[in-house]
Amino acid sequence: MRLVYHHYPSINSDFSLKIAESLEIAGSEGKLWEMHDRFTLDVPEDISELMVAAEEVGLDIVDFTESLDNGEYTEAVLVAIDEAQNRGVSGIALFINDTEYMKYPGTLDDLIHAIDEELKGIATNGQS
Repeated sequence: MRLVYHHYPSINSDFSLKIAESLEIAGSEGKLWEMHDRFTLDVPEDISELMVAAEEVGLDIVDFTESLDNGEYTEAVLVAIDEAQNRGVSGIALFINDTEYMKYPGTLDDLIHAIDEELKGIATNGQS
């Protein structure tokens, strides 16, 4: 099984792009899921709240700010949006084995549970 995480920010909101970029930055520091779970508790509405979230999960604030300011991950987020739209995804969804499994899985624990359930189904059905 392969997990590929793509952001699906609202294309109608410049700030949702910044949130997606911040997740990419967190991922570059090995803290994507910590930031993701932080956002499930309270989604930042402006840059100052985004900076607080970054600090709370232990990101390097200097690197975080620089990457956000220079748009280091903007293209990666835009490519993910295009890919999602090409697949017909109209909102946040989880695909397992190339099939839409459920709408937005929530926290990392929810995602782990969804994957475990899929693996059980594969084992039961003898699929690979």
